[in-house]
Amino acid sequence: VKRGDWSEPGAKPFNAGSIAGKRGGRGRLDLQRVPIGIAAARYPRLGAPLSALELLEQAIQSNPEALALHKLRGDILATFRGPQEAVQAYDLVLSTQPAALDVRWAKWSVLVWWGQDNEAIAELRHIAHIDRRNPLAHFRLAQELRKVDRLEESLDSFTQAVHLMPGILSWRLALARAKFDVLDYQGAEAEVQTVLQRLPPGS
Repeated sequence: VKRGDWSEPGAKPFNAGSIAGKRGGRGRLDLQRVPIGIAAARYPRLGAPLSALELLEQAIQSNPEALALHKLRGDILATFRGPQEAVQAYDLVLSTQPAALDVRWAKWSVLVWWGQDNEAIAELRHIAHIDRRNPLAHFRLAQELRKVDRLEESLDSFTQAVHLMPGILSWRLALARAKFDVLDYQGAEAEVQTVLQRLPPGS
């Protein structure tokens, strides 16, 4: 099934429900305050992306400050048109709300899909800086850095992720590999031994 082609049976509609809630903490956008935005959010579920975009354009003209609508527009563009337009829509939101984490995660996923490695890493750095206590942000950053052979930086992020979530043994093994990559063989062995000590009996 081609992106945006709803003529095939079983094609999955775009899910815009993830941003339809009221603002509930840092980084959440409120779509429910704009009724036309709710209607636009429903259109992709019914397989009418172009109609949804038309509704959004009208809503944005009437409510240019409604950042949730720009976020929704980026989500739809990422699904039905292309990454460049989606990233531009997300950047417009971030220029006003740089701490909108749901927008930053959405932008990161588009950049990864687009193959923009350096831009994706930069976005993850923003996320990890804003959400410092989120171990997944650090772990994802470490993985992306390792893909482009930035091994020292990758090690730092793996270390931070494991520090925040020490009980995930697979992450500790990834940390061991990161230490091995930078020739810290003693540190790598110590991480492996820690994993072996924490493995449940019979595993």
